[in-house]
This record gives sequence, C-alpha cells and structure tokens, in this order.
Amino acid sequence: MTEKLSYNSIYTGLFCLFAFSFAWNLQISTVLIILLFGVWLMDKNTSIKSKLNAPFKDKRVLILISSYVLALIGLLNTDNLDHGVFILGVSASLFLLPLIFYSLENRTFDRKRIHFVLVSFVAGMLTSSLYCLLISYLKYSKGDVGMEVFEYVELMNVVLSPGSYGNYLTFSILLVLLYLVGEYKFARKPKLIPWLLAFALLVFFLVIMYLLQSKAALLAAIMIIGLTIAHKVTLLFSWKVTLAGALVIGVLFFFSGLHTSILGERFEAMSQNLENLDKKSETSSALRFAALEGSYSLAVNNPLIGVGTGAVKGRLTKYYAKHGYYGAHFHKTDTHNQFLRSFAKNGFLGLILVIITFLLPLILAIKMKSFLLFAFGMLEIVMGMTGDILDSQPGVVFYAFTICFLIFIVGKSSSERTKTIPV
Repeated sequence: MTEKLSYNSIYTGLFCLFAFSFAWNLQISTVLIILLFGVWLMDKNTSIKSKLNAPFKDKRVLILISSYVLALIGLLNTDNLDHGVFILGVSASLFLLPLIFYSLENRTFDRKRIHFVLVSFVAGMLTSSLYCLLISYLKYSKGDVGMEVFEYVELMNVVLSPGSYGNYLTFSILLVLLYLVGEYKFARKPKLIPWLLAFALLVFFLVIMYLLQSKAALLAAIMIIGLTIAHKVTLLFSWKVTLAGALVIGVLFFFSGLHTSILGERFEAMSQNLENLDKKSETSSALRFAALEGSYSLAVNNPLIGVGTGAVKGRLTKYYAKHGYYGAHFHKTDTHNQFLRSFAKNGFLGLILVIITFLLPLILAIKMKSFLLFAFGMLEIVMGMTGDILDSQPGVVFYAFTICFLIFIVGKSSSERTKTIPV
C-alpha cells in the first residue's frame, strides 16, 4: 500500500509539471513523457503483461491511438519519408499516453490530487501571461512596439501560435468558470474572497484572450462561456428555460447592431479580406483560405489512401505555386484544419478515424455525466477545425495528456466515491 501511495505521489507530481509547462516550454513535455514512461515501466503495481496487452482490448484506447497507427501505415505511401517520421515523432504522445493512463485507471487518485493538477493548468497560464505582459511592457516602454503587441513568442524562446496558446488559455478559462458557478467538483465551493479572486482571474484571462487575437480561440472561449452558463441554468431550471434564454439573447444580439469588430481588428478585417481576396496577400485570412482550398483539393483527388504521412505540406506548397497563391507559398502555409489534413494525409479512413477521435470525449462525457469532459471535447473540435492539433507538438501533447487525464483519472473520480489519501 505504501509503495502504491508513493507511485501515486510521483504520478501526481509529473501530471502537475505537465499541466504547468504547456504555456511555458514545449521541450519540457518531451522530457516529462520520457520520465512518465520510465516511472510507468518501473511501477510494479501493474505487470508488464497487463501494461502491454490490456490497453489494446479497450475501445477507448483503440480509438485514441487509431489515427497514430494509421499515420504509421501512411509512411508506406509518402514521397517525403523524413517529414513523415518527424510527424510521427512529434505526435508519439497520442500513442504512448493512452497506454500509460489506461493502466492508471484502476489506481486511486483522490480529488485533492486531481485538484492540484487542474490548478497547475491555471497557474501555468497565469504566470506565462504575466510574463508576456511584462515583456510587452518593456518593449513598449522602449518604443520598440505599439500598444497592440502581446509577446507570447517570448516564452523561453519557444514560438507558440496564437491558436495553441489560445487553446491552453480557453481550457484555463473553463476551469475558472466552473469554479465560479459552483460546478467545480474537486474543491470546496468558494467563499466570498476566493470567489472574487477567481472572478478577477477570469477577467484577466479574457483580457489576455482579447490581446492574443486568435480568431479560433476567441470563438472557442465564447462557446465555452455560453455552454457553461447554459449548463448551470439547466441545472437550476430546465432545458426549456435555457433554450428560451439562448434564443432571447441571440435575437437581442442580432438586432443590437453589434458586429465582429467588437472582437478586434482581425475579425473586422477577415470579412473584408475574403470579399476582396488577393492571392498574393499574406494576411491570415488569405493564407487560411488558400490552405483550405489546397487541402480540399488534395483530399478529393486522393480519397482512398491520401498522399501519405508527411507529404501534405510539400504537396500544398506545390499547389500554392501552381494556382498563384504567392503569400501562402512564401509562408509554406499548413492546412489549418485537422479534419481536412487527416483526409488529405490518409484518405477517407483517416477522416473517419479523426472524427471518431474528436467525438469520443463527447460520447464518454454523456455516459459519465461530465460537463468538464464535454466542454473540453467541444473546445478541441473548434480548435481542430482551425488548426492541425494532432500533427503539431503544441496541439497533440496537450490534447493527448488532457483527454487521457479527464477520461482515465478524473472520470473515475467523478463516477466513484474515492477515499482521501494523504498527500
């Protein structure tokens, strides 16, 4: 029993470091995966046979690793083997973490330990945001930049896209919101002072989200806030009241004269850029339009087996050159859509498997009655529609770790009454 408790403490510590590190340094996650894998192998509470055989009999694990296995097979059909191997290395967590977390499902992680991990998500986001603001202020005070800058790229010299940073930030916003509305299951309901501090933290995160100006993350945050409010109203009243309230708010918003400009200049410029699309443009909207058109073309012209793992980006670059998308060709713009990328990469089967993968948390959330898991699933669907989150390190490590933690660790705690274990 003592040995089991000792391993629980080690796992909890590694989980906390994982959660804290996402918004800081991507290289840390690689080290942590190696450490976690090593501890898992040395853990004598589960036999090697059970670790290697049992996970492959579980449908959840099979679904989570399916896209990775298909991508591995896709190396047989690629004209860029080196990049394909690189993609598989980057996304290896999508294969390893489900195996590791599955074997931990029968372990007891009390709610205090889970709370530590979830707080680590928020703490990592808070400290990194404060660091970004400090860097931005120092540059602004020297006259190097204007008021619009938010230097998330300064985080330990690791370049994160606005979408990746926004993904982490939106998940942190979700956790704080659940705490504020009394639906956070892993700590006591807050008294006045903690509640006010949490509310101030929420406002701060929303300001950071606005400064970040990630279109996908802003829309995802709005969706998460709406879902959380709707969830709480449904618990207090009924789904009919929630639906009526949503309709009233929607009508008022529609007739209020508000436009996308309230979300920032990038939203306001997006419709203008699409109406007057310039293939030579290097604006975000023009690059994304070219990427979507090119990805769709690759997919429909290679529907059975795709172009192969690692070949998508190279084929897209050729497409841009052929069709005059000079801006996208110069930036070697990637697909910016996980569903189209999987379709183009591994054909129709790739599309089906990635859809099932993204639907898994929603199905399990309904079964386990977990709003946290459901909201996370919805968040990742939005981010997957605007980014290659399963083919990039910032996206896939966060996705694999968080969904495994919510399914195999948090899910068990939510469905069973666990004994308190001293930390």
